[in-house]
Amino acid sequence: MNSKPTDYKLELFEKLFGEEAQELYHDFRSKSRYYLKSEGEVLFQEGTSSNFVFLILDGSVRLQVKKGNSEEVILQFFGEGDLAGIMDVIQYQVYRSNAIVHSATAELCVIDKQNFFKILSKRHHFALKLIHQMDKDTADIESRAAFMNTQKVTNRISGAIQVLEKKFGKNAEGEINIEISPSHIAKMVGATRTSVYRSMKKLQELGELRFEQHKIILP
Repeated sequence: MNSKPTDYKLELFEKLFGEEAQELYHDFRSKSRYYLKSEGEVLFQEGTSSNFVFLILDGSVRLQVKKGNSEEVILQFFGEGDLAGIMDVIQYQVYRSNAIVHSATAELCVIDKQNFFKILSKRHHFALKLIHQMDKDTADIESRAAFMNTQKVTNRISGAIQVLEKKFGKNAEGEINIEISPSHIAKMVGATRTSVYRSMKKLQELGELRFEQHKIILP
């Protein structure tokens, strides 16, 4: 991991935390460390002690678990302003999944459990906001899992793409602002790469999307 000085993006704190932004900005600056990590690097692993929370300043991170001996399932993507690992730090003693840098690079603000709890103890609005977000994230994951279990692959892919569009947005050309491979989509929807390729080709023929160089383009 490489570290360097940073301004921790005050504007990001202002967008996320409103009236508590200045105080949280200074709390995080004084109690955390900045890291620049590369694609594929692991932030935390399933079964290891949940000792750190990761605020994503830029880039993206995917949360995934192993299902069976080798199959992996992507549970969630984190982007700018998200806190990865928070649920495990607050509710459990170990991480229950693997967090992996998805983008080419990711800027991270990393804070240990003890200092994070100190911040929570004096920033009540922040704590309530996190509890609300944790509840929402849990409900979203459970809802998506139920949807994936009852739908055919084409519908699952469409649902996964909607999740990505909502999370990362799209540019003026209709490109969703995250690079993703068919292999990652397969892990999101619980299908084989072959069936995902076939279904995405069908969606392209129907004019519902284009897929070019790991970019999903919507009409």
